[in-house]
Amino acid sequence: MLTWSVAFLMGRCGLRSGQQQRPLLAFESAHPTPAKEELIRRQLAVTPARYYVLLLRAASSREGQAFDAITAHLVSRARD
Repeated sequence: MLTWSVAFLMGRCGLRSGQQQRPLLAFESAHPTPAKEELIRRQLAVTPARYYVLLLRAASSREGQAFDAITAHLVSRARD
């Protein structure tokens, strides 16, 4: 089971941006279905709205695209 704190997801623990984005893309890759709001709240401890903002940032970054190009592309495409 994947668990991360809000501080980690928001980058307050001083990690490089690529390290902050990996958990978001990994979670999205593991749970590609739209019905995952409860999982987001429980496992990531953020609201779904905040998760999607952070996920879009991760998918748009070079580091995120390098880490998981397929998921980053799918997230970017779903937004359009």
